[in-house]
Amino acid sequence: MVPTMGANAQRTGRFGVGVAVVAGVLLVVGAGAAGAAAGPGPVPRTQAAFDSWPSPVPGNYPSLGYQATRTAEFGDLVELAPGTGRVVSAITVGMSSWACQSDLTDPSGPCVSAAGATYQHDLTLTVYAVDTTGTAPAPGAVLWTGTLDAAVPYRPSTSPECTARSSRGWWSATESRCYSGYAFEATFTPAAPLTLPDDVIVTVAFATQSNGGDAGPGPWDSLNYGLVAVTPSTMLAAGTDVDPSVAFLRPEGGALAAAADWTYTPIIKIRTNVDARIAQVVAPARIALGRPVAASATVEGSAIPVGSTVVLAAYPACAVEPVYVSDPLPVSAAGTVGPVTFTPTTTGAVQWVATLADSLGAFDDSTCGDVTTQVLADDQESSPSPTPTPTPALAATGAGSSTTGLVTALAAILLGSVLVLVSRRRPAGR
Repeated sequence: MVPTMGANAQRTGRFGVGVAVVAGVLLVVGAGAAGAAAGPGPVPRTQAAFDSWPSPVPGNYPSLGYQATRTAEFGDLVELAPGTGRVVSAITVGMSSWACQSDLTDPSGPCVSAAGATYQHDLTLTVYAVDTTGTAPAPGAVLWTGTLDAAVPYRPSTSPECTARSSRGWWSATESRCYSGYAFEATFTPAAPLTLPDDVIVTVAFATQSNGGDAGPGPWDSLNYGLVAVTPSTMLAAGTDVDPSVAFLRPEGGALAAAADWTYTPIIKIRTNVDARIAQVVAPARIALGRPVAASATVEGSAIPVGSTVVLAAYPACAVEPVYVSDPLPVSAAGTVGPVTFTPTTTGAVQWVATLADSLGAFDDSTCGDVTTQVLADDQESSPSPTPTPTPALAATGAGSSTTGLVTALAAILLGSVLVLVSRRRPAGR
């Protein structure tokens, strides 16, 4: 099936998420009374478990017009990437708006839309389990439904560059081309924890004047679902399109079912919470000049990102600069890290900092007693929005102590742009 398109043929490809998001924790080792000070509560970091956004993100996508094709609901069967979490943080879909603000009064004239003008319209996203009892996958039980009162942007006004081409289109200076529709994103966030299986069907429904409920005539008649040209599933930024030649479509008055011979893939991103934490660090609380020291760590969780690393660093008491910083140490499939060995160039009590990451990060500003550890991250994730908001770097602090002994201590992980949890533990004396 070939959909009614909302643009000329677009660039193909997959958009890779470039995110440097790091979880860090200060681990204090020593002897004395057992106990731990409470620090900031852990906030889960997110990652893309499925992502079919095009790269680069264009001014508009090919798209399926619900009003033009009498479609009430449309979506795809997707498989979440191995090693990613299954608790949903957000689901984002790519949409295409063809309506001009001036269409309300002069539909045959040039397109005129005030900068930033929008209209409100309900979009409903549904996540289905996959029924595999038949000869082909089919929609199963509804796992979640969310309705978004979306602020839908009107497409930009007709540009002089496009008028010269006998078009009502708007001009994309970055791509040097005209578009008739305008790409935007719609994000749905579950209010309660939503845990997904590996395979799900994700769809979007909304009403127009002829389908999905009588909305009456309006700009929503020119609202489309964004698509990308089918490419091998290995080119997805994350996850797998189970069958790129099949989409799921519910026509007005019909049932949601597989539509064969499809040539475009719906744009979907499913972000889930990472479930990974440093559960244990084993390292001496005192080091001696020239005597080799071994340190190791254990990472646990149900979704340890592939390629995760841990950096172990030893800080002398009351010193800002570490006496030892390891290279990024790979986390094994069993969640073990190290052991790593180094030979100290000094003698005395030390504090250990363990940083769990799925990309590079930095930490600094550690002191004796009340310890401040800052972890910086740069979220460079692209967005189809015209002016994506940069993510700031954040820091959190906690108290630590430096006595003597050997310890295991808990760590936690960080999210989004950055979160650092600093914890303190005084193990039993020996």
